[in-house]
Amino acid sequence: MQELLSHLAEVKTPLALAAFAIAAIGAAYNAFLGHPNASTRKALWGVVAVMGLIGVVALLATAPLTIYRVRVTAVDSNNIPVSGATVKVTAANEAKTAPDGSCELAVPKGSLAQDGKVTIFADKDAAFLHGNVKLTLGPDPNPSVIVELKQDHTAEISGMVEDDARHALRDARVSVPGVAAVTTGGDGFFKLQANAARGEQVLIHAEKSGYGPVDQYHPAGDGPATIVLARDRRARRTK
Repeated sequence: MQELLSHLAEVKTPLALAAFAIAAIGAAYNAFLGHPNASTRKALWGVVAVMGLIGVVALLATAPLTIYRVRVTAVDSNNIPVSGATVKVTAANEAKTAPDGSCELAVPKGSLAQDGKVTIFADKDAAFLHGNVKLTLGPDPNPSVIVELKQDHTAEISGMVEDDARHALRDARVSVPGVAAVTTGGDGFFKLQANAARGEQVLIHAEKSGYGPVDQYHPAGDGPATIVLARDRRARRTK
């Protein structure tokens, strides 16, 4: 046994350890067959069991990593988990919902770029909360990451202002709450910051002298809005 342990100390790699364990099991089994003594045979069975366990552990250590299990936790700006967020990663088609703010993503190693870098996204569209974080997948097969979700106010809103005959209106003034107004050009087009997230309903106000003002809701970042201003007949009667 001492000689076996001395040789075991010289083994440097998991693969070599597995090979050593297999050889040791063979040697112990042969010795077992040649010893009629019960206590000796029992000790040799112990050696076989120990070497078998060492061999299994060593082989597992040499097994190639094929899937990463990434634990993702979505939190708000106060570090409180966001329930119901949708989580996904660029390297896989899988998307999961995090009922309690956390979930696990399976990322196949074969889907990664050579540098192992991925981006993990977390979104809660109903609350217009979005976030992402970059992660490099390496030796750790079970990494964890926290994604902070924030409200996005970078969407724009655009469209056309027309009269009730569907002609483009120049010099119509268009605004949304919290943002400076813009004036349409000859094509009636307008574009401005919505002070809202993409898909969030925004109240657009449009007005022009001689026309009745209009307030109209439209989702930010979506297709263009069309706002129709009707001529103010009362204004014409007072002239």
